[in-house]
Amino acid sequence: MLRHLVMFKFDEPSDVAECDVRLNAMFGRIPTCLSLETAKNVREHPFAYDLLLITTHEDLAGLMAYQDHPVHLEFVDWLNPRVAGRVVLDHY
Repeated sequence: MLRHLVMFKFDEPSDVAECDVRLNAMFGRIPTCLSLETAKNVREHPFAYDLLLITTHEDLAGLMAYQDHPVHLEFVDWLNPRVAGRVVLDHY
């Protein structure tokens, strides 16, 4: 099982809530995404990010299919002009 973790940082606080809604709306629409979880940061800290995404996939091919899926690409189109920072970690 491969886990895909992404931390997002936004300049606009309203984008955090909208991103959370949009991410959770993707679940069930991309076959290779086996689970999807989000978590919002609850405290201010200079190094903190605003939102965490964790998805699971059978393998790297499943992650790549998820990332190339039209539902995910639509989300990325919304995200790119709004996100101030992003960190990704993929692991087995």
